[in-house]
Amino acid sequence: MGRFVARDKETATRYGRVVLAAEMSNAQYAERHQHLAEANNMRPPPSHHRIFSGYVVVRRIGHSDRYETWMPEHVFAEIYVPEAAAQ
Repeated sequence: MGRFVARDKETATRYGRVVLAAEMSNAQYAERHQHLAEANNMRPPPSHHRIFSGYVVVRRIGHSDRYETWMPEHVFAEIYVPEAAAQ
């Protein structure tokens, strides 16, 4: 997983400034959730009757309430930038 930085202060405060993320379709995330949800504190997957590209995102890194979620590619791009590009 790569490291990404929140574009705005509100997102950084709410979810952590840095997140880990990797490209993954909503259908792939649903499969991951089925196998790893209890161990990884994962948010439920969105409907996957239609397949969309997106990202699995690990938020609140280093906190006891760390969790994984999925978001569509266009939403992720609006909220996060690669860590290297933010420096």
